[in-house]
Amino acid sequence: MFETILAINNRNGYSALRSLQKEKEINIVGILVHPENKRLFFAEISKIAETKGIPIISWERKKIEDTGQRLKKINAKVLLSVNFGYLIPQVVLDLFPYALNLHTGFLPWNKGSHPNVWPFIDDSPAGVTLHTMTAELDAGEIIMRKKVSLSPEDNAKTLYVKLENASLELLEKSFIPFLKGKIEPFTPEEIGSYHTHKEFIELFELKSDRSYSGKEWLGLLKALTFPPHKNAFFYENGKKYYLSIEITKEN
Repeated sequence: MFETILAINNRNGYSALRSLQKEKEINIVGILVHPENKRLFFAEISKIAETKGIPIISWERKKIEDTGQRLKKINAKVLLSVNFGYLIPQVVLDLFPYALNLHTGFLPWNKGSHPNVWPFIDDSPAGVTLHTMTAELDAGEIIMRKKVSLSPEDNAKTLYVKLENASLELLEKSFIPFLKGKIEPFTPEEIGSYHTHKEFIELFELKSDRSYSGKEWLGLLKALTFPPHKNAFFYENGKKYYLSIEITKEN
């Protein structure tokens, strides 16, 4: 039995909780969540936690010693991060024999923010990765990774869903086998890439006085289409206009 603390947020974190709480070899003994104003899918997460009697701990970066002490008292073997938006310091990672992260990017490409965006921008591979956690963002050895193919009609939202689904399949396939010593982690030879949220925001404004290649223009619109969010925009006569793309395959 592997006593496990989940550091989770958003739909994918909730889905991982739903999946793992059914596993007989996993005993979820704690859930680490975002601060109150940053939580997504918390009602769904807390409902399972209440039903199963799992304690919930709120992440407070300014009170890291207190958070660390609460985690230490639980005495878990495993820390698994899924869509957790905070960099966990080494002093906390050292509390666990196993500290792992499920990333919706094909590492070492697209470390950091919005891994569902950059394959449209720079043709980097899309995919998912389970890897060991270090204090460096999306670093550590790779336990298992899987590429996810892009279709011509994909955009940032459809790829986001594909990556979520693929990541849960990868978790089911690799998490317990790794804990049992059946998978040997490895360090990738590729250099890869890293992106920030600021870089993503800087894509939004499309310049009417700039020349785009057809491929670049199409890639930008795909990367910035995530309904109902309004991302891509341009200015005309002092007014702001939003745009997105809809692609349908001919029957």
